[in-house]
Amino acid sequence: MPILPVRTYRTCSLCAISARDHVFKGNQYADKGQFDQAIVEYTKAIELDSSLVMAYNNRGSAYTEKGEYVKAIADLTMATELDPENTLAYYNRSMAYIHHHEYDSAIADCDKVIELGLENAFVYYNRGVANGRKKDYDSALADFEKAIEISSDPLFIKRVESDISEIEAAKESS
Repeated sequence: MPILPVRTYRTCSLCAISARDHVFKGNQYADKGQFDQAIVEYTKAIELDSSLVMAYNNRGSAYTEKGEYVKAIADLTMATELDPENTLAYYNRSMAYIHHHEYDSAIADCDKVIELGLENAFVYYNRGVANGRKKDYDSALADFEKAIEISSDPLFIKRVESDISEIEAAKESS
């Protein structure tokens, strides 16, 4: 009896499992700093399941790590379109926007994360960085203070306190 090939469709559960396997492999590469290989795996996942939010999110993060901010923003935007309540995608996109000098967009993404109910020190920190780069020093200081209030990580708090000193100095000299 001949063996018939198994037909798979983009929406079948086998495809989703395979796509998730590619995401897992991509994550392993990303954890090692091998972002080109990670992007290949995330792309394979997207080819198998174009609705897999984590593949777009993770590929966008890998592009951010590589300094390819336009590609990062495109992928992270797709992730937010597929899942408008995905706080991680908005947070990651805020980082790409900061690196791409799109501070108002970064602030809007941080605002969206907060609006969706996630009180996270890193979100306030990112918003503070964006505000600081816009020279909105009072808003930056308020965000940094909120980040310290929420965080329990002493190393993070020390970093934020250092940034507060820089913002205060910039505010005095302006």
